[in-house]
Amino acid sequence: MDKKTKIKIAATASVIILVLAAFAVFNRKGQDKKTAGDKPGTPEAAVFTVETSIAGRGDITDYIRINGDVKAVRSIDIYPDTAGKLKVLNISIGSYVKNNQVIAEIDPSKPGLSYALSPVRSTISGTVTAIPYEAGATVSVSTPVATIGDLSMLQIEAEIAEPDIAKIEMGTKGEVFFAAWPEKKYGAHIVEISPVLNSITRTMGIKLEFDKNYPEIKAGMFASVKLLTETRKNVIFVSSETIVTRGGVKNVFSASEGKAVMKRVETGITVDGFTEILSGISEGEEIITRGQNLLDDGVEINILGRRS
Repeated sequence: MDKKTKIKIAATASVIILVLAAFAVFNRKGQDKKTAGDKPGTPEAAVFTVETSIAGRGDITDYIRINGDVKAVRSIDIYPDTAGKLKVLNISIGSYVKNNQVIAEIDPSKPGLSYALSPVRSTISGTVTAIPYEAGATVSVSTPVATIGDLSMLQIEAEIAEPDIAKIEMGTKGEVFFAAWPEKKYGAHIVEISPVLNSITRTMGIKLEFDKNYPEIKAGMFASVKLLTETRKNVIFVSSETIVTRGGVKNVFSASEGKAVMKRVETGITVDGFTEILSGISEGEEIITRGQNLLDDGVEINILGRRS
């Protein structure tokens, strides 16, 4: 092969190499452009749907709920002066008797011996609430013939648990409810506190008197009582469910310009689903009440509804 032919072959080979290189570069740029075009854009920030309410101001009262029984302030068991057969019974349940009235007669006679009937007299004026025995029964001097109570004055006898003892005192107010009138409440107050604790039940006995006479209330009724132990007046409070605890710190989320703002709060007493706020938010702030457990400070929110 002569020199001229070699030069032609070399030149042709160089052209082919240049074409292939140019094609490779062009193809790489096309692939890069295609890849860049396939990249997803930056994801939009998540928007959380929430509900809100306004932080209110008012009074909040803590209480202890207990149960008790309505009883007469004065209730006396009447005993006979002698043992024998209950010959005559002059009363019935609900009868009103006067002091010194004969309510029964006892026949103290024994086989072969006959004695005059011995009268049993009431020692107070009041209403007969119990008659343990019927005429013909044999009674002793330790057997009550009847129980008589002064139903013009009623009280509630109840027990309070040991942890709550420090929360009450003489005169502590109470609200009383009865099954017969579930929507009506009656005023009462503590008039007696037992000086000792029941070591078995770990409770202490208390008595409450009604603030006035309520004719519809009867001895023997079952009473549900709310003892009002502490009242905080004119305080800010929120629904307890709005409070979110993170890292041992209590927070609420407020709504501001479409974002959730996490605020650390100090709380007071909690009563019936509402919590007193001592510091951290102001009256009238819009507080997130639903969806708050999913939030972080500064996230975008969409307010679906506002509670009263």
